[in-house]
Amino acid sequence: MKELFILILAIFLGALQGWYVAFYLSSFLELKIKKVSFYALCILLILFTKISINRQNLRFDLTYIFFIVVAGLITFCFYGTVTKKMYHYAYVIFLFLFQNSLLVATQSDPSNIVFLQFILSYISITVLSLIIIFFLHYFKSTNEIGLATKEYIMLSITPLLSIGTLMYPFHFSQFESIGVSIGLLIVNIMNIFLYNYLTEKTYLLQQQTLSGMQNQHYDEMLRKQSEFRILKHDLKNLLLSINFQLAQGNVDTAQKLLENITLTATSSFQTYTGCWPIDTVLSSKINEMNTGNILYSLDLKIPADLDFKHNAVDICAILGNILDNAIEECDRINSPTKEIKVSIHYHDDKIIMKVTNPARINNLNISSKLIRSAKRKGRYGLGINSIRERVQKLEGYSDFSWNENEFRVLIIIPVGQSIAQQTTFS
Repeated sequence: MKELFILILAIFLGALQGWYVAFYLSSFLELKIKKVSFYALCILLILFTKISINRQNLRFDLTYIFFIVVAGLITFCFYGTVTKKMYHYAYVIFLFLFQNSLLVATQSDPSNIVFLQFILSYISITVLSLIIIFFLHYFKSTNEIGLATKEYIMLSITPLLSIGTLMYPFHFSQFESIGVSIGLLIVNIMNIFLYNYLTEKTYLLQQQTLSGMQNQHYDEMLRKQSEFRILKHDLKNLLLSINFQLAQGNVDTAQKLLENITLTATSSFQTYTGCWPIDTVLSSKINEMNTGNILYSLDLKIPADLDFKHNAVDICAILGNILDNAIEECDRINSPTKEIKVSIHYHDDKIIMKVTNPARINNLNISSKLIRSAKRKGRYGLGINSIRERVQKLEGYSDFSWNENEFRVLIIIPVGQSIAQQTTFS
């Protein structure tokens, strides 16, 4: 009966260790497989490392196979750079050795361990390890953006030195051993906080860079289209000027005027709504769809005189990001029936954008700040989060929903009244 109880307890504690290893890794790394499958695999493999095989006078202890098992799990079950995986691998090994070190240190005479004392110590230390994991998970950065290789190498020094300290056969007293283990734990927790701080700073820097580039891009697009509209309005006068220059024999001047007109006119600008900032983005993205043989349908009902000059760049960036994501997904799935449905309406002083595109989505965590790009393995897309932040800035609403065949985006942004409405009410 006692042997059965010991076996059940050993399986439970081994499974618990496997669970918190899986919890730590899935908290800081991005899984390639389903979370349930990974947890089951991790628990089974960790239980395997607890087996001891006795054969004649030989005894095979598989405890340190733990190192190889965790390395295999991190390598094959997660995305990420080698340095990022090595950093978190070092932390898992440190926590494992910390647990073992503390367990040995709490036994006053390891050669004559009282069974109940050992069980209570093991359970207490396992619970402590769980608390540490939950603590790290709770305070971790809300995004999982990767750091530079040299930053991971720098951060990995602390857990690697800690592992070396715990594995070296120092001759410490019981209390000294406990003190060293706890001291190393505190240093490593502080190192995790530094890691979180650096990831948050890196994320903010990249997000600001992306927003700045988008603002510059769409501001330039709007400026060019504004110039084009003015050019169309003044085209008669420009033609008269060219005719005058030719009559005066100034061929070079006339040719430069023609080149300016041609250069501006090649923007392939099309009128879809009459609201030129919206038309600017639609012209560019629909041209990309035509080039990529992507079908599209448009349902556009917004006034041509809609006034949102103060937030035109943000609205262009939002619509541009939505359509970029849709085009990227259509390129990836390579289906002959792929179609992007675009609906933009104006109602109750709000712009309502609905975009639907075909998709093949697995394990998408839309709540995360960083969402893995479906197009390039190892690259993270900031587009969806950029949409979210711009919508929040404009005090609007955003919703992203999907199933295995379709991705849908709904954006509602207050923009105020059209010029015609303002004139009527005044």
